Amino acid sequence: MANNPLVYDPAAIATINAFTALLNSGTLKIYAGSQPVVGAGVTGTLLATLTFSATAFPPAMSAGTASANTITSGTAVNTGTAGYFALVSSDSVVELTGTVGTSGCDLNLNTTSIIAGEPVSCTAFTVAGPLDPRPVTAQASRSGRDQAIGIIAVFAVAELYFWSSAPWWAALGFTILIIAVFAAVGIADAQSRNTPDRGRP
Repeated sequence: MANNPLVYDPAAIATINAFTALLNSGTLKIYAGSQPVVGAGVTGTLLATLTFSATAFPPAMSAGTASANTITSGTAVNTGTAGYFALVSSDSVVELTGTVGTSGCDLNLNTTSIIAGEPVSCTAFTVAGPLDPRPVTAQASRSGRDQAIGIIAVFAVAELYFWSSAPWWAALGFTILIIAVFAAVGIADAQSRNTPDRGRP
């Protein structure tokens, strides 16, 4: 069986809170050049440095996402084309890097052309857990449908057997029993869907 870890909300939220705490009073640095590989350290030319608040992020919300508190703007120290950014803790440890562009990147700016002496700002920055807990529900639904199809197939074979080999009254009784079972299951499923999940944060 293939590996298929699924992170639930409490673990995802705890993970994000632990990560964002590393950025308290840290910085968001924008560099020219290509994003380095993990653990290689930053490369390229530093273009601008923006500063996170003393409490960089509020507590994460459901599904393990958190949006930064106010990020202090910076002034570009060099001219160049932004290629990637780095999130750096207050003790100068690089915690994360990501791509920079005008759309479809980890950090999207109005323009990637940065000019020395010009202000550089970031109005919103959100981090999210690597796995969204919501697919758990979708997977459970798919699994339930597969099981239902298998059960229906088994009952269909049993029906054919009874109607072809057993007395008519036995086949009819079995059919009524199966209809009653499916009706009961359907009612129970409908009730469970209408009941709030009080255990979910």
